[in-house]
Amino acid sequence: FGLYWLWHVFRLAVDLREYSEMKYFFNVQLDIRESDISAVSWSEVVRRTVKIQDRIRLCVVKDKLTVHDIINRTMRKENYLIALLNKDLLDLRIPLPFLRETQLLTKSVEWSCVSRKKGRGMRKSS
Repeated sequence: FGLYWLWHVFRLAVDLREYSEMKYFFNVQLDIRESDISAVSWSEVVRRTVKIQDRIRLCVVKDKLTVHDIINRTMRKENYLIALLNKDLLDLRIPLPFLRETQLLTKSVEWSCVSRKKGRGMRKSS
């Protein structure tokens, strides 16, 4: 029980650190204040991200990120899950006789797939 709470306190600390970094990036680098976040369109965020690359290096692999690169990175998890489903690599049928044709993708299955993907070298880059 204590280990459970310790893990969640640790995860909270990690999440707060990531939130702080994200807030700094939006507020300082992209010049988008918290009060404006709900009013700024996604295309504007992407445009500003591409624009600031003259000042900040955002990608180690390439000289500059394009709009296409940003969208691909944002959709990576969803694209991975879609590929698994399209290739029939996940058997999501419910193992009950009257529900065999029904498929169910639970959050725990999704998290397992994503954590396996991360463990195989496709880590989230900072």
